[in-house]
Amino acid sequence: MRSRGISFRRQAEVSERAVAIEVEDDLGNEAFADMEQLQALAVQLSELHATGPSSPAETNEDRDALVVEGLRVRTDEREGTSPGFKFNDWEMRGVPLRIEIGPKDLAKGSVVLARRDKPGKEGKSFQPQQGLPAVVSKLLDEIQTALLTRARDFRDANTKEPKNYDEFKAAVENGFALAFWCGDPECEAKIKEETKATMRCIPLAQRESSGTCIFCGRPSKEKGIFARAY
Repeated sequence: MRSRGISFRRQAEVSERAVAIEVEDDLGNEAFADMEQLQALAVQLSELHATGPSSPAETNEDRDALVVEGLRVRTDEREGTSPGFKFNDWEMRGVPLRIEIGPKDLAKGSVVLARRDKPGKEGKSFQPQQGLPAVVSKLLDEIQTALLTRARDFRDANTKEPKNYDEFKAAVENGFALAFWCGDPECEAKIKEETKATMRCIPLAQRESSGTCIFCGRPSKEKGIFARAY
């Protein structure tokens, strides 16, 4: 029997009748920390003998301490693959936070935390093992806020409020169009036929109470968001 699980692909809904934002970058999927199946990944940088400073047992102890606090964490225990391969593999899947556990760091009682949303040295920090769950929880909240802010800023920057149908057609070429719509399905079908754009949602908060349909000019009581599907 096939088992079911949560996909690594994620969408953030910005209203009850959702405009969904699929977040991706050059590394792959960029997942929201609150929604991702895995919130953090622990990677052991080197394997020494069983009692060494970077043994699998110590790596799993750090993981278990985070799991007890309700965080969704796993360790990558695959053999025959380099740390760099593991880093890239999980970045492509969208895991928001990586915990690098190496012998030199553990000898000092610390680990390295690497944020996926800030590649390179900018997103890395050294943190003591003691109190790690609280630090990871706070960092995941920061990642969640940063990604949501970035997504909303992108949405707002690419949403236009056209005054006429020509402006509407230009807006949906590369973004969203917020415009009055009469509510007639035939009108929506003609818009789709001419522009390939469809209704994505009707925002609950309407700044204007009445206007004229962007396509047919008939009276309208609400604005909708139109965009092309990709």
